[in-house]
Amino acid sequence: MLTPVFSIEQTDEHLLFTIEAPYAKIAETEIEYAEELFVFSSKPYFLRVHLPSHVLDDETGWAKYDSDSGTFSVAVPKRNKGEFFAGLEMITELLRPRKKLPTARPAVEEVAGSSSPNFEASDEDSDEEEYCMEQNPTRILDNRSTNNERGYGFAWKRSGVLGSLIAEIDKLIELKDPESSPINERAQQCVQRAIETFNGDHYLADTFEPDDQLENALLQEYVVKTALSQSDKKLLIELSRRKLTATTKTEDQLIANSLVDICFAFCYDGRTTDWEKTVESGWTIVNLAPSLCWLARFDSPRDALIAGCYMALSRPLYRNWALCEKVFADLKALFAAGRVALTRALCKIHRLMVSSGEFRYLFNDLLLADLLVWIQRVDESLLSNVSAQLERIELTRADLEGLNLDSLEMEGQVSAMQIDDEEVLDSDDSPA
Repeated sequence: MLTPVFSIEQTDEHLLFTIEAPYAKIAETEIEYAEELFVFSSKPYFLRVHLPSHVLDDETGWAKYDSDSGTFSVAVPKRNKGEFFAGLEMITELLRPRKKLPTARPAVEEVAGSSSPNFEASDEDSDEEEYCMEQNPTRILDNRSTNNERGYGFAWKRSGVLGSLIAEIDKLIELKDPESSPINERAQQCVQRAIETFNGDHYLADTFEPDDQLENALLQEYVVKTALSQSDKKLLIELSRRKLTATTKTEDQLIANSLVDICFAFCYDGRTTDWEKTVESGWTIVNLAPSLCWLARFDSPRDALIAGCYMALSRPLYRNWALCEKVFADLKALFAAGRVALTRALCKIHRLMVSSGEFRYLFNDLLLADLLVWIQRVDESLLSNVSAQLERIELTRADLEGLNLDSLEMEGQVSAMQIDDEEVLDSDDSPA
């Protein structure tokens, strides 16, 4: 866990904490204080402050969060009003435990000739370990660079964030070193990894023996929604104060390309869940969109689409070529519906990132929130051009080089025919 940068001021009645936690998951924030201890927890942050005197947990305390600055403000009541708390600037001392936690565990005396007792770890052990954990305040360096060789996030101009959090977000992205990985290598690394992890048996099972849910997904009709919901409008109002990084026409095209694989993943999730979000929806969208899980950048809508297909045949529960074709048709319909429909889809993805856990909400700050601002102001002819390019693409199995889907399916058909022949022979040999 990361120790956030913080400061403490005081009035006659309260200690006033200011805690910098821009990447905190607000919904899971916990703040506790009593006696000489103050504890703040909001993944990936944890702060434990040992106070020089006593505080009181009563109704006069309060806390608020400023989303613009990513800062928590907390007012903690003093037990004795008017008391002066000395040393609030001495951060190192405030973070240092003064004594071990009290324990009700009886002392154990080893009797000669007896074996040493074997205790399992208790809740008291874990509490004491947390109490004594070393803390080093860390400010996450969020750099906005004009060097597009190794960045990520919106327009690939962010750096410092994921590197600082990598120990906490181990499973959030597949890219091992987001801070030093060249952008122009990520898309190919993503495709190569998908080829390496492709499971032919899984693919053949979903092709020749689809279960009821997969068959239902193949029959679904996609109705594009082009009106913003109240939740969508509320989110867009919240984002109205967000300052957007300036982008060139070339960057705008690359950003538009990233919409392709993100919306492909969105359409895949929708088609396989009857267009209702599930607990797996956040995972599905992130892991099927190379722009998210690999921080990739694509030179064309076609490249983004093909990469999305690779992921759809190597990652999720259902891996079926016909399903990819259906999702592609949904994607074309979504882009053809225009800016508002795409905005609505991005709003839904944004909400899924907040609710689905595993630090996926970080994608909102790094990319999706800016995408929502960008898509409202970018020239709509750019989105129309991407839509036109998607309409011209003739997607085939051969486009996914390295998976050999045609020959794999042919082998599967031959095997199925041989099994059928064997079953016929067995039935002919059976007694009448």
